[in-house]
Amino acid sequence: MNSISVNGNNGGIALGNVESTGGRVVLGAAQSVLAGNVRAAGSIAITSNGAVTAGDLTAGTGPLVGEGNGGLGSGAQSSAPAGIAPGFNAFTLTRCDDCASGATPLSFTANFFGTNFTNTFVSSNGYLTFNSGQSSYTPTGLGANYSGQPIIAAFFADVDVRGVGSAPVTYGTGTYVGRNAFGATWNGVGYFSSRTDKLNNFQIILSDRADTGAGNFDIYLNYTNVQWETGNVNGGVNGLGGNSAAVGFNAGTGNQAGTFFELPGSRVPGSFINGGTSPLAQYSANGVQGQVLFNVRNGMVVTSDAGPATVTINNSGATGAARNVAVGNITGEAVSIDSAGSVATGNITIAGANGASVPTPSATMPSAGIIDISAAAGDIAVGGMSNTGIISLDAAGNITINGASSGGAISFASNDITIGANASVTGQTINLLSRSTTGPAMLGGTGGNNAYVLDAAEISRLRAGSIAFSQPESEGRVPGGDAQVIVRDLTLIGSAGATPNLIGAEGSFTISSPGSIRVIGNVRLNDAGADNLLSFAAGDSFDLVTDAGSVGVFGTGNALGGRLSIFASDMTVADQALFDLAARTDFDDVTAPEVIAAIGRPAARTRPEGYLQAGNLDLVARDFIAIQNSGTAQLAGGFSANNLTITSLAGGREQTIDNSLNVVIYGRVTGPTGDFLTNQATRDAITFVTGESSGDLTGFSAPSVVNGCVIGGGACSTSNDTATPATIVASIRDLVDGPLSGQQGDQAFSVPSVQIETGVDLSALTTSSIITEPVASAGNASLWQSATLSDGSSGLIQSGRRGLDNAPQRKKLREKRR
Repeated sequence: MNSISVNGNNGGIALGNVESTGGRVVLGAAQSVLAGNVRAAGSIAITSNGAVTAGDLTAGTGPLVGEGNGGLGSGAQSSAPAGIAPGFNAFTLTRCDDCASGATPLSFTANFFGTNFTNTFVSSNGYLTFNSGQSSYTPTGLGANYSGQPIIAAFFADVDVRGVGSAPVTYGTGTYVGRNAFGATWNGVGYFSSRTDKLNNFQIILSDRADTGAGNFDIYLNYTNVQWETGNVNGGVNGLGGNSAAVGFNAGTGNQAGTFFELPGSRVPGSFINGGTSPLAQYSANGVQGQVLFNVRNGMVVTSDAGPATVTINNSGATGAARNVAVGNITGEAVSIDSAGSVATGNITIAGANGASVPTPSATMPSAGIIDISAAAGDIAVGGMSNTGIISLDAAGNITINGASSGGAISFASNDITIGANASVTGQTINLLSRSTTGPAMLGGTGGNNAYVLDAAEISRLRAGSIAFSQPESEGRVPGGDAQVIVRDLTLIGSAGATPNLIGAEGSFTISSPGSIRVIGNVRLNDAGADNLLSFAAGDSFDLVTDAGSVGVFGTGNALGGRLSIFASDMTVADQALFDLAARTDFDDVTAPEVIAAIGRPAARTRPEGYLQAGNLDLVARDFIAIQNSGTAQLAGGFSANNLTITSLAGGREQTIDNSLNVVIYGRVTGPTGDFLTNQATRDAITFVTGESSGDLTGFSAPSVVNGCVIGGGACSTSNDTATPATIVASIRDLVDGPLSGQQGDQAFSVPSVQIETGVDLSALTTSSIITEPVASAGNASLWQSATLSDGSSGLIQSGRRGLDNAPQRKKLREKRR
């Protein structure tokens, strides 16, 4: 064949244009690499311990001369049947979350990267380890930064088999394709926490290949069904999005070339699931559907010389100041750049590859249909990108997109991001991850801080079936306290629009954070299809400040439409005055009289439609939900929805203090005739859910109210009596409807003096009696006296709930207990 190989073993290399008409181009240097345009009939590989600078890189320009058909290596042709193999069930892992088996015999010797193993350990979370057991549940990656035991992972994710309907994990020895083998099977398993609405079926088999040499073996990863990709504690919502699963292997020895591999699509939401961009159940190892096959020979994973026409640049080992990668336009069947510094490229085009059906992986080159760029200590700047498969950019610094870009599953992780005025990003899925720890991420609006900013104009340039922003928890970013994500003015166009941001009937936009989300602007999803979704998922609190903020999903015109979902430990929809009041008085109980009074007091400026609006509104929380009244005492406002479902997640591993969810909300839902129901009728139209049990109120506290009506039925504190004295002067109106004032610490609000100008005998108002019944909806706290309960405590219910501004306590109580 006519390949070209240039090595600068003792220094750098500097070349003009390079072209191989029948083979590959391989450039390697101990220091920097400098080249002009590089063209190859096959692949292009550039490695360096210094900077890499080149012109245009074009792979796959013509047929390879003297090349074979490729494969994974010697003996890679698979004679194994498709599907989950029977047997391998002598042992059953206890129904658990995040656990591992003891040492279990393999029945043969496996040489894995130079160490002979005769035992393995099965983790409930989808992988095998050597040396000792491991129960890590967050797929932080199987690449150079992996830290742990030697590992083989079929589906590294937060598996949870405790739920009813989930199968246990089984394992043991047997035979496979006529050879001694060890297998572990996850045949219908759920995800955290105890969720079984989606199940996965997969398997790992290690098959003895001593017939090819001592210690040799094959790794089979079998898949028939992958419905979920993420546990709900890892930023996922209903098993999707967030930190999704990883597949591959790692020797556990650190950053050593050839000792690790992560299957393309790993940690890219929307890739591996059924119907995704790289569905595991459709994967093919030499014609066997749903199977990934690796050969391990002489301790190493062996790969063939043949493969897709890829462009690979690696200077990840560079340690000096000269460690950046700067090249021109790139064309190939796959592109992989791993830089110790920054990366700058022109346009990137994936040609001649079907990215929706990724070929069998190789441990030394990327699979076709992939653009994978990493900048460990710098920025990534690219022109446009064209692909039908995966695009993954991961930068320690900023990511800048300068041209029109399209792909299947698209993932950008960075400290900040810029999508230029002439750029756009279109994909099946788009996942944006903030790595910033210097301040809250800012979404929408204009301008920003020194942290992650994705403004409204940049968001308008995104188009996908699923668009998701997340801010994974990491060192330097602690849940609780100030908001980790701030959302400002933002408008999206749904699938019913002429130029939609959300593509397809189930198009969605999700914002998630392990800490808090604070909305201070108007967020709208217009022209939403019936199943278009706007979603917020906060591990701590969701706060909507209504002075200038609102969230709405609308169909045609301003008609309620689509779906709005909010998931948080606690959520508050209120004006800044209420947030200030909470901070000033240190409320520790959202259902305490003074808090209920502040939430239920009729608004100074009424807004009957409220500040949460959608066709279908879903609220999911563990601690409390507070939605301030934006209407009147007789007609409450705060939210508007055709259908409202409230789900309590109190209990289980996410247990709250008193194992119940407090709800104090005001608003309205539409009735059978299309008119809005009011007050008690709205309460009766809401669907309450505990866990997965619809109509179950056991997860809600007894004093929880909707429009002043206890959710369990019965009493309503809302008064519909509109009779008034003959004359009520402004001072009386200020007393009844005005702002609270004068509270210090835990002391009651003082009643202001007023001058009554009327002929009616109102002497009762000047006696020492104190009004103990609520007035004006849930009442005015300045007229209330705290009731004393049978246990001696004060207030409407026992205190002890977390309050609106009690972040440190919220953080401690919401940490995942493992």
